[in-house]
Amino acid sequence: MKKDAVMETAAEIVLGFILVAFNIFALCGVILLLIDSDLLWHYLHGALIVIFGFIYLSALIIPFALRKKFKQMWKAILTALVTTFVSVCLCVLVLMGVSSHVSHFDVGRWNEYPDLRLYMIDELEPRVMNMTERQVIDLLGDPCDVSTQGARIVYDYYAGHQTIDDILIRISFEDGVAVFVTWVAT
Repeated sequence: MKKDAVMETAAEIVLGFILVAFNIFALCGVILLLIDSDLLWHYLHGALIVIFGFIYLSALIIPFALRKKFKQMWKAILTALVTTFVSVCLCVLVLMGVSSHVSHFDVGRWNEYPDLRLYMIDELEPRVMNMTERQVIDLLGDPCDVSTQGARIVYDYYAGHQTIDDILIRISFEDGVAVFVTWVAT
């Protein structure tokens, strides 16, 4: 009997944490809309990934923890599952919005937040393809490294960190025209 009470209390604590965390992130979202800071968007993106994982695991654990009481508490369990499902859906929608906001290429954002450049590579690639070296420098600034690979000239731009590696955006030029854009971990 005591074990069931402990499991119920643990499930209630987890559900309470989910609701509090979701409300905190909703408040952060409202603050971000008012402040509109790209760096805050970046951190919210990472935090949402963590809370999304926690909510998902909680949705799996809560019914398992309360399986013996299911017949007596089916309304509470159903409420917890529906609340969790709605929270997960809202987190996914916010995460998609944060990702699209940060990944949009903007010259000001490129210059002001070098750690966010990696997210911009999808929009950057079609923009710089077939540009001359001068046009790329005018758009992105001076590269952090210039090298040659056979007949190609390669510009490297710092794009941020991923785990422990620095990420470089590498733009290759043939006959003075950009022909290849990729990213590499160093």
